[in-house]
Amino acid sequence: MKKHVIASLLILALVLALIPAAALAEDTKQPEYAHAMTVDGKDCLVGFGSYDESGLNDSCFVFQGDAILGPGGDVRETDMGTYKYFTDVQIAAATVVSSEEGMILNRELLSKIQVNRVWLEHQSGDNDVIALAPDGARERTTGISNPVHIYALPGSSGKSEFVLLKASVTVNEETFTVAVKGCREKIVYKEYKPKNLDELNATLEEIADEIMDAPKVGQRTNFRVSLNSIYTYEGEIQVPADWTQKDSCFVEICGNGATVKGGFDLNGGLINTINDIHFVAATYGTGKALYNGGAEGIIGCSFTGYDIACDSSTKQALCEFQSCTFQNNKIGIRLDYQSVDGKVSRSVCSGSKFLQNGTAVQIKSTNNILTPFYLRYSGCSFIGSTTDFDISCPGHFYFYANYYGSGTSESDCSYRVPVIRYSDADAAIAYTNPRSDKPVGAAGARLVLDAALPVSILNSEASNLPIYDGSLSGERINILDDSEGLMGSWSFGS
Repeated sequence: MKKHVIASLLILALVLALIPAAALAEDTKQPEYAHAMTVDGKDCLVGFGSYDESGLNDSCFVFQGDAILGPGGDVRETDMGTYKYFTDVQIAAATVVSSEEGMILNRELLSKIQVNRVWLEHQSGDNDVIALAPDGARERTTGISNPVHIYALPGSSGKSEFVLLKASVTVNEETFTVAVKGCREKIVYKEYKPKNLDELNATLEEIADEIMDAPKVGQRTNFRVSLNSIYTYEGEIQVPADWTQKDSCFVEICGNGATVKGGFDLNGGLINTINDIHFVAATYGTGKALYNGGAEGIIGCSFTGYDIACDSSTKQALCEFQSCTFQNNKIGIRLDYQSVDGKVSRSVCSGSKFLQNGTAVQIKSTNNILTPFYLRYSGCSFIGSTTDFDISCPGHFYFYANYYGSGTSESDCSYRVPVIRYSDADAAIAYTNPRSDKPVGAAGARLVLDAALPVSILNSEASNLPIYDGSLSGERINILDDSEGLMGSWSFGS
């Protein structure tokens, strides 16, 4: 099935970042970013971009304007004088479908691309940061791969450079040049170690001021707030009201096993990651742990004794939970995305435990961006809760590979059918097949089908759901496309 521009952008976001052209040095001559061609009567584009190399779909994107390949990943490397592998940049070929549907990969045209030469033209900043080979070469005429491999000095070297990456390409005996702007940003690390709640809130005030003054391009600033496990941070952590977020800044709250007795008022702001913190309600059965703002990743945290542990219902969103534990809360996670101001594209929970909560997950609403299709809770254990999912909005929800049990803990539980409550949702259905037959992570756990539950899985998920064949007898599995249309069914004899 063809996934057009939305899927293309999702792939592109893994390695590329868009930076406003106004932030870049002006060129005296506007380059041709992508080359337009007509092939078999269809409008096509060839240029730097992104496509799915696996061949599983036809998603594709070709730069047609003033885009820039972004900062990529980085580590604190000590070998300052050595160029390291940085990222890959693909030269893609696309058929333009329409202005609404975007473009799709043209595999035949892609196979005809011959890359004759690639080179870098310095634009601004230091002039020795980005290269096309480990030895620092900035031009190649032989042995050129597609994608083109990019090398760079470590970001911690304190240097940055903007370049124009160009390629001479021949397709169907026509030779032309395509281009994309790129940068390697220097990286600045700042770490803070508050010992109590007052110091922690003062640190957040200081970071808010630093973000305000931080450059938007040319430098990436990583702020790490490291808590100490020997301390208990008691009271309300408060993100400053004037908190802003820039793509050039990354803020991480590292708990290191510390306890927060109280809550974290995000105050409309966004924290990139919050990890390894034990959140405990100040008064059992009251309050919230994370609320009133957003976090891109909540990793390895525990939440105990709250009215609502994590409330993603105002302003920014709590996007992704990994390996978290929710225990003895009235509501573990509440999702109400009609009330969220920011444009959240996913709501994911994986590898987490929900133990003896009133309601593990409450879903009040989705929106036009975060549809039920992108709300995924998988690989989790739901044990001893009164309600596993309380859904108050229409849509099909896919909760694969979870374990549902009665009992008090993962070591004291027995399988039960999941408890799904549909509150005022006439057109809602939750698919929980296949499920795990043991708590997630337990030795010998397998994915099995429960005959008491409907079985419909998405085509894009099928290869990631190896189902134990002993549970298939007499079963029928509906396979759906990404628009939830029926592609076909698998039936298994008794």
